[in-house]
Amino acid sequence: GKLPEVESVRLSSRLTGSASCLVATESAMGPQMERLMRRLGREEDQVPTGGRILELNPKHPVVVKMCSLFESGTGRERLAGWASLLYEQAVIAEGSRLPDPSSFAERVNSLLLSELEKENDQ
Repeated sequence: GKLPEVESVRLSSRLTGSASCLVATESAMGPQMERLMRRLGREEDQVPTGGRILELNPKHPVVVKMCSLFESGTGRERLAGWASLLYEQAVIAEGSRLPDPSSFAERVNSLLLSELEKENDQ
């Protein structure tokens, strides 16, 4: 499953603590400029968006585990949702608004429920 919100996904050595971040392509307007244009009264369709690259930290435990699951062929149906969460975390970290906050909340609640069920089974 691909993330339609980004032009590409790549591994990055610049990340240390976080699992993911968004960077603008050379031709894209950065998130701060997009927000400024909106504050200046530009209509949503007049502000170009997109042109983002999702960078992943290859040393982060979440990314390592996701790569391992992908390579093993197990849990692939869950990987798309987790990839969306990494993207949404990066959106929040850059200070932008999530395009679909309710879907984000559903994914987070699903993960929480899964972890809570594991705790109850122990």
